[in-house]
Amino acid sequence: MEIKKDTVDGLKHTYQVSVAPEAIEMRVKSRILEAGKGAKIPGFRPGKAPLQILQQRYESNVRPEVIRTLIDESYRKILLEKKLRPAGQPQITVDSYDVNKPLECTYEFEVLPEIKEIDLKKKVKLEKLVSDVEQKMIDSALERIASTNKTTEPLKKERAAQKGDTVFIDFEGRTKDGPISGGSGKGVSLELGSGYFIPGFEEQIVGMKKGQNKKIKVPFPDDYSAEDLAGKDATFDCTLQDIHTSVVPKIDDAFCEKMGFKVLKELEDAIKTQLVAENERMSFLVAKKEVLDALDKEKIDLPSSLVENEVKQITEPEAEADVEGADGDKKPAKKSKKETDEAKKMHSIAERRVRLGLILADIGNKNKVEVTNKELQQSIIDQARRYPGEEQKVMDYFQKNQEAQQSLRAPIFEDKVISLILSKADMKEKKVSQEALEKAVKAVTEADA
Repeated sequence: MEIKKDTVDGLKHTYQVSVAPEAIEMRVKSRILEAGKGAKIPGFRPGKAPLQILQQRYESNVRPEVIRTLIDESYRKILLEKKLRPAGQPQITVDSYDVNKPLECTYEFEVLPEIKEIDLKKKVKLEKLVSDVEQKMIDSALERIASTNKTTEPLKKERAAQKGDTVFIDFEGRTKDGPISGGSGKGVSLELGSGYFIPGFEEQIVGMKKGQNKKIKVPFPDDYSAEDLAGKDATFDCTLQDIHTSVVPKIDDAFCEKMGFKVLKELEDAIKTQLVAENERMSFLVAKKEVLDALDKEKIDLPSSLVENEVKQITEPEAEADVEGADGDKKPAKKSKKETDEAKKMHSIAERRVRLGLILADIGNKNKVEVTNKELQQSIIDQARRYPGEEQKVMDYFQKNQEAQQSLRAPIFEDKVISLILSKADMKEKKVSQEALEKAVKAVTEADA
């Protein structure tokens, strides 16, 4: 391989390369002989056919394969010799090639920018928001736990059904087209106010008494999952069989034993540990935003290919608007000012993401930050827990899919780099209320969205 010409324009590199015909023919001959080993060709013993015969049989397939290999090898040699880090895939053009003539190729690609060492203590100055876990937060969590473990019991004194009650109903539903498939039931339990049935249904049960019949008229939502029912009016003949009231268990040692704790203090300690971890995570998210904002001010060259790819990632696919010309040709519609401004905004967001991605990767690599197998496995387990009953299927998916694993590895790496930066930054703690911390997190979340 001979580099005949190289051009550097910022991050864009262009190389014109020539591979001598002798090198090509030697590689082709070698591959033909390799392919012919053991080949059974009439008139010859296995593996003993002359090169000329083997060429007739194999060269049409071998030569293109050799050319592709030489093109790839030349690219790798350029990167190795010039010590370059490509930002993406190269654009390769075969300028000329024929048998017994040089292979002439042009490689165009962008490289990753060199990033200077950042003095993180000077660059990143922030106040880390800290909020203490108060007893009232623990009490509130206990109440939520008790509420999710509530039971029901029949009314001691007859009255009309009200929100929060669990009722047992018989019902038959129909639209103007006839009975609703799966739209009937007997003795079905329903907690009023749960939103389990379609909007408007539960509200009409409120006020009914045990044994009462009622026709409940409600429309199915326009976006209802069953397309044949979406947007249609329905009538349900409903009979209220019984009313039960909710009973929230008393929060005591006996309740805690059912939850797997010996005494109330153990459960409270477990809740506090969880709340402390949640607050720490919220504090981290707010600090992370400040770190990213500080690093976003760094001036580095950005590979345009990475920016354009990121634009594609963050913009939703849109069908191109075409306008028929008088001659039948399709011409793209002119973009409105709003669309132009939106495109500029998306480009700015893409630049920020690429800039921060490059900087964080550089800091992480220079400080030898790595994602351990244990951390990756824990992330896979966390993902699996989100799909009850399908945990093994999710686990298998990630175990067999390297790209899916990378989607989990990347945010772990990013957070570990942010933690490293925070350990080196000029950071002070600031005590705030729980409300202030949650408000700050909400602001960060909205900004990210």
